[in-house]
Amino acid sequence: MGTLIIRTRQMIIQEVHGFSSLISLFPENTTLNVLMAGDHWNIPTTCNSTTQNAFNSIPISGDGRDKCIAWGSDNIHKFGSFIEEFYSFQEDVMWSKVVWHKHHALRFSIYAWLCFVGGLKTSDALRKRNIEVDPKCVFCHCHEESVSHLFFECDYTFSIISKMLPAITSFLLRPNLHQISDFLSNSVLLNYGSLSVNLLMLWAAVYSIWHERNERKFANRTRSISNLKLLISKVVDIKLRRWKKF
Repeated sequence: MGTLIIRTRQMIIQEVHGFSSLISLFPENTTLNVLMAGDHWNIPTTCNSTTQNAFNSIPISGDGRDKCIAWGSDNIHKFGSFIEEFYSFQEDVMWSKVVWHKHHALRFSIYAWLCFVGGLKTSDALRKRNIEVDPKCVFCHCHEESVSHLFFECDYTFSIISKMLPAITSFLLRPNLHQISDFLSNSVLLNYGSLSVNLLMLWAAVYSIWHERNERKFANRTRSISNLKLLISKVVDIKLRRWKKF
C-alpha cells in the first residue's frame, strides 16, 4: 500500500495512491469532496477496512469551502508540516544543525554533509569497494587518504583550516570533524552570528580543499597554501556581504 498524501478536498481521488479498492469505485477526475460529509469521512462500505481506517484516522479541519486535511495533531496546513511528518521515522543526528545552519551556503554544506555520511570518494572509501587507486594523500604523499586525514591530520590542509579557525589549535591532538563541530556549537565564546560565520568558513575550507584535491589528482594543477587560503577568504567574504545581519 502506498503513502496516503492528501492536500485539499479538490484533490482528485486517483491522485491518492495505494487505495485501488477506493479508486475503482469512482469515475476519473472525481474530487475528494464526494468522500467528505461535514467534518468526517464518508467512505463507501464496499471498501476494505484498511482503506476505511486509513481515511478515518486523518482529521478534516477548516470551515472554508476548500477544506484541508490536517497533518498530525494541529490544524496548520503547510508544506513544512508534511515534511516533518514524512521524515519523522528517521533518527535525528547531532550534526545536522552545524551543517544546515541558518546562513549555510548550499554548495559548501553539501560537502560537509557528505563528510558526515561517508559520501566522499576518498581513497580509503574506494579501496573498501575493491576499487584500486593510489592510497596516498595528494598533499603530503605520506599517509593514506581518508576524511580525517584529508582535512585535519594532513599538515597542508590543517594549516589552512587552522588559519581560518585559530581556536582549533587549542586541541591537544588533531581533532576530527565531529570534535570540531561540537567544539564550535558548544563554545561559550560564540554567539549565534559568530557561530554561523565560523561554520561558513569551516565548510568553505572543506569544499575548497576537496576541490584542490581533485585538481591535483585529475588535472595536475596545484595551488600553494597561501593561494588556497586567499581563495577561501574571498568566497567567504562574498557570502558575508550578502548577509543582511548575523
